[in-house]
Amino acid sequence: MKNDLTEKGMLVTVFWFPIVNVIMYAGLIFSFFSSLTKPKEFKKKTGLDYAILFFFLIVALSVFTSQDKLLSIYGLAAFCAYPAVYFLFSKKINAENIPGIARNVFYSLLIVLAMAVVQVVAPGPFLLKNKGFFDFLGLGWEKGLNAWPGTRLVSTLGNPNVLGAYLILVLPVLACFFLYKPSYKTGIIFIAGALCLFFTYSRAAWIGFFAGILTIAVISRRRLIVLLCLLMMIPFAAMPGLRNRLVSIFRPSAQYGNVGRSYAWQASINMIKAHPLLGTGINTYYRVYPEYQPPGSTDRYPHAHNVFLQIGAETGLTGLMAFCVLVILFLKLSVQTYRKYAVQGNGQGLQWLVLGIIGSTAGFLVQNIGDCTFVRGQMGVMFWAMMGIVKGFSGSIEEQK
Repeated sequence: MKNDLTEKGMLVTVFWFPIVNVIMYAGLIFSFFSSLTKPKEFKKKTGLDYAILFFFLIVALSVFTSQDKLLSIYGLAAFCAYPAVYFLFSKKINAENIPGIARNVFYSLLIVLAMAVVQVVAPGPFLLKNKGFFDFLGLGWEKGLNAWPGTRLVSTLGNPNVLGAYLILVLPVLACFFLYKPSYKTGIIFIAGALCLFFTYSRAAWIGFFAGILTIAVISRRRLIVLLCLLMMIPFAAMPGLRNRLVSIFRPSAQYGNVGRSYAWQASINMIKAHPLLGTGINTYYRVYPEYQPPGSTDRYPHAHNVFLQIGAETGLTGLMAFCVLVILFLKLSVQTYRKYAVQGNGQGLQWLVLGIIGSTAGFLVQNIGDCTFVRGQMGVMFWAMMGIVKGFSGSIEEQK
């Protein structure tokens, strides 16, 4: 790790995931091109590899039929980061460098939690006075609010729903490390992260988080995790603000955003009907929304509030089917890898890491049924990096046979 520039770039990438996305992308680009200078490592291609390449092909083809080709060219350039980080991590990840990567993710999580505390305790006038500085950092804090009940935490991510997505991707893995090797430090950080997620007031993130933890409970057959989920529901019962926000999921009201989501979903379906093969073009949803918005919709939504409808709208049914196949193959490979490590019994740390990624994936996908954080660069890169980690370790198991 010390002498490998590619792996140093990977460390930079994972550390800056939730903090400064420009540095994250710089680390990713450095790592990817550095890896191309190394002797080529031939690894067996899997169905997941081909599914990713096919999905990338569909995204690229959508540029040619796009309703705004310039936007789609920009979107394709940004999308290239996803397969790049997948193939980079699947090629370079191993048992020697994964501890360093895990430590960097843990340290960056600590920074995110610390900044969430600063957001809560810093006086409102101070935040308002330094509004320009915080905007420059991209924090997006609600500067006029300094009381805990009225603040939606965003920490370093600039948006409460994106912060929720980040925590969904990290906390299930942290929970699995606790199950593997219990410690007070890990437990306290997990509880702090869960509280931070609760106070994003992001309903889709709440549901995704519990879905991810329950997925871990089902696969590992640990009843204790189910009890933990029940205990984590206590804040919702004890605090009216959290309880009312949770109950609002079932209230069809514009005030709670439910009606707006239905407009975005209907517009997405209209886009798919009008462009069923390759969609309106990658990165064009916001641009074409007014042409397909249903009656009664007055707002202009930046995304579909559903990753599957978003992909279907921008890349057509072809892209949607390719993405669904990709997700199914990834989940299948993840479960197979976890079970192989469980049977071997000589890589328990990796076994629990893979299980945590399964929980993160399940939670992230559930959240993205009611939101679309997948299209945010940092979250997309992080998700595809996790896919690469699982692919890399699945290949390691095959090589040991």
